[in-house]
Amino acid sequence: MRCIIRVVIGVVLTVAVTSTADAAILSAVKLGGTTNVFTKLFPTPLGNPFGPPDTLEKDIFQLNVLFAFDEQEKIVLAAPLAVDRISDGLGGQQPGPGVLAAGTRVTSHYIFFDPKEWERALYEITFDSEVVGIATSTDNLRNSDFLGLPGLTYNTSPGNGNFFVITGLTGSDRADITGTHTVKVDLTRWSGNFLRVLTAVPEPTTFVIWSLLGLIGLGLGARRRRPRAAS
Repeated sequence: MRCIIRVVIGVVLTVAVTSTADAAILSAVKLGGTTNVFTKLFPTPLGNPFGPPDTLEKDIFQLNVLFAFDEQEKIVLAAPLAVDRISDGLGGQQPGPGVLAAGTRVTSHYIFFDPKEWERALYEITFDSEVVGIATSTDNLRNSDFLGLPGLTYNTSPGNGNFFVITGLTGSDRADITGTHTVKVDLTRWSGNFLRVLTAVPEPTTFVIWSLLGLIGLGLGARRRRPRAAS
């Protein structure tokens, strides 16, 4: 019985530790193109060579680097959210845009590419939780900016003559869901490229922990009720 209790407690502790892990961008693998640098940022403060600090605008970085950073975590959508790519639940994506339902719990991640000259970034990016959607259009980026990192300015105001405005993807550039945890981006220099990837938040594991603790209680109770052998 003691052995069983030790095993169950070990499982409980493992689940508890695993459940506290934060959803994040894990890695990026180059598939082609001319860009050899992928950098995951901790973007506050975010210094810009050609623009104001802690601000995301196009045509201000002008570096041949594919940048990415994690945004807000474990946010419950209060209303339906339109995205340009939506998961099919099978490791791919549905054709065309879609909508994430209200009540969906997501973590947000931002990716951008804004070199000075023509360059191409062709990468597959891996996340530690399931990808559920990608926002790549101006409207969908703007409407999902509430998921952005506090302290960082996302300059999506249409009042700038559309010159210093984040526009999402441009031209034939693409971002696609290629696996349950992966997104492929094919980006070139064309006034900057910006996108937001949304990943799923696993359901809370509290009920699992309490269920396992309940099994311990049942085992102890059964042991107490076991009849003693006659002497």
